[in-house]
Amino acid sequence: MAFQINYGAPPIVVWFILGVFAFVFILLIIMWLIRKSEAKIEISINNYNFSPGDTITGTINMTVKKPVNANGVSASLIGKKIVNNYIRESYDVKGRRTYQAGSPSRGYDVIFEFKQPLDVKKEYLPGNYNYNFQIKIPQNILSSIQNQDSNGVIDTFNKISRPNFGNTSYVSWYIQASLDTSFVGVIKEVQINIG
Repeated sequence: MAFQINYGAPPIVVWFILGVFAFVFILLIIMWLIRKSEAKIEISINNYNFSPGDTITGTINMTVKKPVNANGVSASLIGKKIVNNYIRESYDVKGRRTYQAGSPSRGYDVIFEFKQPLDVKKEYLPGNYNYNFQIKIPQNILSSIQNQDSNGVIDTFNKISRPNFGNTSYVSWYIQASLDTSFVGVIKEVQINIG
């Protein structure tokens, strides 16, 4: 009797798992669209180019289309370390970690966040809401984020243990306005320069 490999359809369990993932994904998209339709946020700021120590002054204009319960409205200064990764990490047959040049992928870590609450938890009724904000950029913001990962730990391990296949990273700065709802919030970001 010869050993045969069955290349037939995957077992029903695989189809069930794929179906569950597809259902959850579609549900998340629907919930995001519902939340997006509840409110619209716009941000106006005094400038787009700043230096450490400057004050960002702006206004958040929010239009609520139908009643929504939310934990509040806030303005935030956010720094994201954007990483263009060209490394594919895998394991060989002996279980050793290997690195190879791979297809480019992009990800980010939030490495700085200052959040300023502008309104409290309540039911926001249909209408227009305007919030003024001022955020002072810390004088040492650029030196404090240098060589840090998302936990604030110096990223020495990645520099010495992984080969560099053209990986690049940089920090992008944003002013973010958010209506913090219980599941999917309404968020608007505007990119700024700090340098």
